[in-house]
Order: sequence, then C-alpha cells, then structure tokens
Amino acid sequence: MKLFLKQNWKFLALVSVMVVLVYGNTLDNDLLSDDLAAIIQNPLIGTFRDVLTNPMYGMRTFVYNVIYSIWNVNPYPYHLINLLVHIIMVCLIFEFVRKISTERIALITALIFSVHPLFTESVTWVSGGIYAQYSVLVMISLLLYMKSKGVSDRLNLLGLLIFFLALATIEKAAAFPLLLVLYEFSFGNIRANWRKITPYFALSGIWTGLLLYLRLHDRLQEVAQNAGSVHAYNNPLQQIPIALFGYLKLFLWPSDLTFYHAEIRYDFREYLLMVSVLLVILAICVITYRSSKLLLFGFLFFFLSLTPTLTPIPIAWVVAERYVYLGGLGLCLMVAGSIDLLEKALRISNQRLVYVLLALLLIILGWRSVIRNREWQSQDTLWPATVKVSPLSPNAWNNMGDVYARHNELEKSVQAFIRATELLPTYADAYHNTANIYVKLGDNVNAEIYYKKAIELRPGIWQSRMNLAILLFNQKRYEEAFEQMDKAIQTVPNEPMLHVNLALMYITVGDRNKALAEINRALSLDPGNLKTQDIARTIQNMPEKENSK
Repeated sequence: MKLFLKQNWKFLALVSVMVVLVYGNTLDNDLLSDDLAAIIQNPLIGTFRDVLTNPMYGMRTFVYNVIYSIWNVNPYPYHLINLLVHIIMVCLIFEFVRKISTERIALITALIFSVHPLFTESVTWVSGGIYAQYSVLVMISLLLYMKSKGVSDRLNLLGLLIFFLALATIEKAAAFPLLLVLYEFSFGNIRANWRKITPYFALSGIWTGLLLYLRLHDRLQEVAQNAGSVHAYNNPLQQIPIALFGYLKLFLWPSDLTFYHAEIRYDFREYLLMVSVLLVILAICVITYRSSKLLLFGFLFFFLSLTPTLTPIPIAWVVAERYVYLGGLGLCLMVAGSIDLLEKALRISNQRLVYVLLALLLIILGWRSVIRNREWQSQDTLWPATVKVSPLSPNAWNNMGDVYARHNELEKSVQAFIRATELLPTYADAYHNTANIYVKLGDNVNAEIYYKKAIELRPGIWQSRMNLAILLFNQKRYEEAFEQMDKAIQTVPNEPMLHVNLALMYITVGDRNKALAEINRALSLDPGNLKTQDIARTIQNMPEKENSK
C-alpha cells in the first residue's frame, strides 16, 4: 500500500479531485427510497442486532450501524463513505488494469470509470453504495489472488476471506469465481491454477444455496410487487440481449438515466437489431483478440459480472444502473483498449491530441454526472425526474403520488396513484395509497373501495386492513371494523400499532378491560414508546364504571 501511494500519488490526487468535483454535490443529498426503511425507519439501527438477525447482508447493516452510532441520520457521512469507496474502486481498477496491460490504458480506463454517469446510482444513492462496496471487495480479492500465484497460499486465503465479506455485503458477488476463470483464460493458465479457484466456487455455491433457501420466496414477492412482474420464468434468450443492450446504450449515450427502467418493451424487429449489435461487438472482440485481449476480456467481464441478475428466476430487475457498477470496469476497459488499437491502426503519433479528446470526453461525462446527482437531491427532485424518463413505470407514479401528498396537492396525488394502478392493476401498494388520499379528501366511499382492492390483491397488507377498520369504525360500523382489525392482527400479531389502535377502539365503545389488555400488549412489544405509555395511563385512570357496555 505504501509503495502504491508513493509511486502513484499524482494519480491518486488527480482521481480524488475529479471525484470530489463530480460527486461533491451529493454530500448534502437526502436519504431516499430504500434508505428510509434501512436507516431512518429501522427500529434496530444503532443496536447492531439486525447484523445478527440478517447475517446474509451483515456487512451492509454493519456499516449502517457504525455510521448511525456516530452521526445518527445525518446524510453527510453516509454519502461521504460512498464517495471514498468510489475513489478506492478507481484506484483498484488502475492497479488491476496496469497488471494486465499498460499504465496508459490503465489510466484511461480508471479516469473514464471515475466520472461516468452510468455509475452515479451506486455512488450518489446511499443504498446503491453497497454495489460499490462489494465491487471494491471483489477487486481486492482479485488482486490478492493474482499476487498469491506462485508466492503464498496465505494471500489466497486472505483473498477468500475478502470474497466472503463481499458475499456478506450483497449476493451479486457470487459471480466472482467466473471472473477468476476469465482472468486465467485470458492472462493465466486455468489448467495449472484450477485448484486455487475451486474454493471460491465452493464458497459461492454454499452462500448462494443458503440465500436461495432463506430468501428466495420473499425476494420473488418483493420483485413481483415492485417491478410489476408476476412471471415465474424469464426467457434468457430475451432477457440477456435486452439487458446487455440496455446497459451498452446507457454507457455510450447516458441520457435516459432513471431509477426505474420500465421502457424495455421491444418488438421482434428491435429485438433482432439488439442481438445483431451484440453479435457484431462480440465478433470484433474475437477478431481483435490476437492483437489485444482487452476487448474480449472487457466484454466478458461486463457480462459475467451481471450473471446474478440475469437468472431465469425473476429475482432482479432486468436493467438497473447499480447492477453494472462492477461490470462497468469491462466497458471502460473496452473503450481504452479500442483507443489503443485505433492509434496503432491509424498510426497516430500525436499523443497530445488523444489526451485533449480524452479530457473533453471526461468533462462531458463528468458534467452529465453532476446533473444526475442533482436529480438525487431529494424526493421532490428524484421522482419527477424518474417519471419524466420512465412514464410507464407504476413505481415512479406511486412515488410521485407521495410527492404531491407531501405538498398537500391531494387531487394530483390521487391521479398519480391511480395512474400507477392503471399501469399495473395488481399493484396493491398503489391502491392502498389511493385510499389514504381519499380519506384525506373525505371520500369514504372510494377509500373503502380502494382499501378492499388492496386487500384482495395482497391479503397480508395489514396497513390496509387497519386503515379500513378505522374508516369503518368512524362510520360506527363496529362489527366490520373489529373483524378487519382482528384479521390484521392475525397477519402480524407483533405489530404494536395494531394493538394501540384496537385499544383506542375498545376505549370508544367503553370496554376498559380489553383496551387495557391491548395497550399492555403494545407496550410489551414497544416498551419505550412514549405515546403508548400516555394512552396506557389514560386507560388505567378510567373509572371502573367505564368497564363495559
């Protein structure tokens, strides 16, 4: 490490300045989307208990807990960690490419990666930072593997440990053994080193098996609800070309960056065009392999790193910018390798011209990243930008409904939520949110209709049952109200909010004993809740004559 810093301090300084200039405007961005549930609304954050309760993602939760313990929910340190991790990733890319090629190609690859807007989601978004974090761990493991060859098995064991930490960050790291095979195929000797790779495959297989056993059902439900996909199977012949072409298009022309890539429907003619483009690129990589291995290596690195997201089982989005953070190394390497090949083919000797053109490219890419970072500033900027690029995304319209609701534009909010249900008629959350706004508008008839629709689509949505119970109770439809609340509690018996609301309902009908039993149950589940404690004291102070009616 000291030797690297001493030899490359100028490069490190340049990269640090570039990354700060491009990503400095993200440091005061809000916590958004998944950040809310993982940090702000997480009752276990800061206790480190969720590291043990969710060990398959232990590294991610550990990092969140450490930051929260020191800075609470201040977004600045969360964003700063992402920025620093990105700088480390750029340095690791430089070191890796320098080992398999020239320092000049390594420099071009790293500089393009440092500012390319395709990777902003993994740096600007706090929750997206886990993709940068696992990528750093994978690159460290790769460099240790390369250094251990013929030198020390201890380094390989250390690399295996680092790979384990990458898996504990996110399961997408499971593709790493394939990258080791690719490295040996391109620059090493698979036959001589297969024994060193085998433990990586074993660890990846065990971890993947555990994850599928523990999380597959929940993940399928999550993707079905969020992505609007209820298909039990993805056709790889369709999914893979569409995904790869989508990423290549965003890399070469990063204009339509969005949180939800919903506009991925193509007719047969467009599909053939995508397949043809990919085959032409692959053919060029194969043809140039003798002159330079970098293009084919880069393309396969890009593809193999994405394999955990390209499964027939729909456990991931077809296209999500954060998925391609690690694979982006391959794309940047292809650009650098192409520049080198063109220089040799055209016999360009004017290096200054090449660097001027590279500088212009970096400025353009960096400025696009700055603009994209501004869109991540808050919910009020992110979701309008998302709807603009992805007008067919039900998720985008659902979030847009929240934006309007926060600004008390209730009519627009209803329209946005209804638009989400039109785009995805099975979207239970959007029906629930529509009902909530109808309650605020005083339209109890439509509120009841939409709550019941949400429950029909997803019987386990206890929030809709609870809100419907309150709505019915306020209309003095007590029997129906208690029935809905009982069903909600059967679904999630350990949710304190349900017991609190049921206690309030019992208070209203004058059943002090049942109210006291429910509020005590709520306190046993959430003993530190001050509001619940106040309600409990109120019930305890009720006169005995209020006992029952």
